[in-house]
Amino acid sequence: MKKRNFIFLLSIFLLILVFYVDVSTSTQNHTSKNILIGSFVGGRSHVNPMLDIAVLLYERGYNIILVATESHSLSLEYPTLKHVPLRARPYDFSYIKIVRESFHKEYNYKNLAALHEFHIKSYNYVFEVYKNTAEEFDVDLFFCDALLNDACLDVANALKKPVVGYTVNLNGRLLRTSLVLVDTFFGFEVPQTLPPNIQEIGPVMSEEYPSLTPELDDFLNGHKRVLYVSFGTRFFTTIENNNKLLKAFIEAIDKKIIDGVIWTLVLTSKDDFSPTLNLIDGTEIQTSSILDNKHPHIHISKFGPQFSILNHNNTKLFLSHGGTISCHESLYTGTPMLVFPFAYDQAGNAEKLKLNGVGLILSKLNLDVNDVISKIDLLLKDENVKKNVKRLKFLSMINSKRKYRAADLIEYTLHDSHNKDTSKGFLKDWIPKARFFEGDVNIYVALLSVIFGLRLIGVGI
Repeated sequence: MKKRNFIFLLSIFLLILVFYVDVSTSTQNHTSKNILIGSFVGGRSHVNPMLDIAVLLYERGYNIILVATESHSLSLEYPTLKHVPLRARPYDFSYIKIVRESFHKEYNYKNLAALHEFHIKSYNYVFEVYKNTAEEFDVDLFFCDALLNDACLDVANALKKPVVGYTVNLNGRLLRTSLVLVDTFFGFEVPQTLPPNIQEIGPVMSEEYPSLTPELDDFLNGHKRVLYVSFGTRFFTTIENNNKLLKAFIEAIDKKIIDGVIWTLVLTSKDDFSPTLNLIDGTEIQTSSILDNKHPHIHISKFGPQFSILNHNNTKLFLSHGGTISCHESLYTGTPMLVFPFAYDQAGNAEKLKLNGVGLILSKLNLDVNDVISKIDLLLKDENVKKNVKRLKFLSMINSKRKYRAADLIEYTLHDSHNKDTSKGFLKDWIPKARFFEGDVNIYVALLSVIFGLRLIGVGI
């Protein structure tokens, strides 16, 4: 009897010993691993989603270093991350002028010539910044924005470090990368087959957004059918188009199609409007009073907390340039879009929104007041638009959780590459480990010991 009790107790002891695991997996060594995030000309629409993923990695114990042109402003939003700014070069300003002039012309890929020229001229400088930063912080993995960012990829490959690429659409294929994360989702994106190292992880949404100002909150609460207008932080249109848009908004309000407009004019001043406008009925209005917020149903501002505005119940329509972040936030909040594309991927985004029945398109070259009014009216009243908006909202909310998968995939790439030359493989950093034993064989031994012990003492199994 004593022998049976001894074997039984021994079996229980072995079982407890084996399952006394260190539940932290690879995080136990995270403090020594550094991840560099690099973006050259991508802007906030590229950098912010990458940083939202980086925050998750930071919370898991990794060190994050950001190399980007907008590091100064982003440092306020992500104070826990190290920032290495890419300083503006003397030829940046001529590039900006050329690119901005193309916003008002018929856009085609020839307009990208100036952008590529800027990229080539900047390459040596950007390469050195990435290389020096990687060596200073002993970077283990590069997370590179795909847009004209060859220097990031080249430094990673020169230093033989794993590379994860980031892009906002599926039009291109990143070479020299271990993994490509695409900030989109099928439902919004056109369906297509993808190789296993290209993973869609969008829409990447932030955990927190700037809240409404008291003025905006009062305006939204006082109007039930608000049109929100924003062309982002880099785009603006001509004086002629500004006049037509403002006329269309006033006419739409007078026709009671909408009852309020919020228009953020980041790069547009009073000088970008004519002093007076003539409405369809011949009435002449002064634009200065409207731009000074003296119109009771039009609110003009230099800044707008976009997500919070779109997420308000009284915001019914979004007139946008069609940038990726704007599309994602509009879909997530269930707000149909009237798209006024300028350049880059905006025209493609506009077509996707139209194809999915949640948006219509305006032409910057042939803008017509009556066309603007009729499309606003259609988007607000069409039952099919309402159904499609609900469908895309549901899909975007589900898929927005995939930024956690993006962080997991980056971890996987880091550990896989880190242990490729070891004999035991990277899985030892991923599975729970016994403190005194290694390998799954110990679990099987313990279980067999328990079964054997129970059989000896007469317990049936």
